[in-house]
Amino acid sequence: MFYLMKFFFAVICISHFVFANNFYQKGFIPKKNGLVIAYEKSIPNPQNPVLVLLPGIFRGLTIENSFLKKLTENKINWVSFHFSLQPESHLLIKNTSVFQLFSQVNLDELRNEPFLLTSALKINKPIFVSLSYSSLISSGWSLNKVPWMIEVSPMGRYDEQNPGFSAYGNAWESWMKLIPFWGPVITSSTKELAYFNYWTMMVQGLRVNHPELNQVVAFNQAVKGYMQMSKLAEGFDLRQQDFSQSPKKIYVIGEKEDSYRLQLQKESIILDQKTKGITYIFLMKDAGHIIPMDSPEGYLQVIKTVYNGQLQNGKSQALVTKEGKINWLR
Repeated sequence: MFYLMKFFFAVICISHFVFANNFYQKGFIPKKNGLVIAYEKSIPNPQNPVLVLLPGIFRGLTIENSFLKKLTENKINWVSFHFSLQPESHLLIKNTSVFQLFSQVNLDELRNEPFLLTSALKINKPIFVSLSYSSLISSGWSLNKVPWMIEVSPMGRYDEQNPGFSAYGNAWESWMKLIPFWGPVITSSTKELAYFNYWTMMVQGLRVNHPELNQVVAFNQAVKGYMQMSKLAEGFDLRQQDFSQSPKKIYVIGEKEDSYRLQLQKESIILDQKTKGITYIFLMKDAGHIIPMDSPEGYLQVIKTVYNGQLQNGKSQALVTKEGKINWLR
């Protein structure tokens, strides 16, 4: 009876909720640790490859996003998901103590979540597409497991938003660790408080568009989930990955990206090119960091070009307008 109930639970968890579009569905995948991975998908042509869209730091793309609407209208297969540590996933679990599971999620486990998703949904031809924070995930993948992928607006370093303050903090932490016993205790508690204060402020801002976060339990749960995601990114530097072992990447970069992050992205791409040779780079004109929202039509044309195998021979760099015109430069 126990196994029958367990099987029934699994079926319910992977079941879909179908809306007006016959191919649009949403659901969640249970993990062994008790957490879940929420997803949305539209797969009108199962025999074709499927875009697997990884989340940014806050969440994955949803059907409300104009880029996903465009993919759906063009009948391009896609699945978008939220990491188990993000509210769209863990708030599906009706357990007020679920946050106690967050600290057990390590980086290797988070890097494996896209593969759990593709396995559960029986996606045999995935095209992985990272976004911002999820370069932390793709940088740890092997070339054997993921031969190639699309890297969009990659996070350059864990401290890219305030490198000066981070350098000061690292120096202070090194000095404090010289103090026997109390030094490490103080640095650990101070860092924990800094994460808590930062993410409390950020989640307060998210409540405007996510009223479910107005509930105290949900609010606190979201803060703790994001705190764990920040901790998993500590020490990350895009330039320090093993490019000889990581997937071959097609880069999509915003022209108006933050200057420091853009410099980190350029340096990383140069290192990748030195290792793998020709690397395709799409520069999105007038787009900032979140390209799917800043330039949905331009981004769509880039994705369609890659998806349909229409990359240029002999040219690897292109400037893409917001209207979707791709100008191959060299």
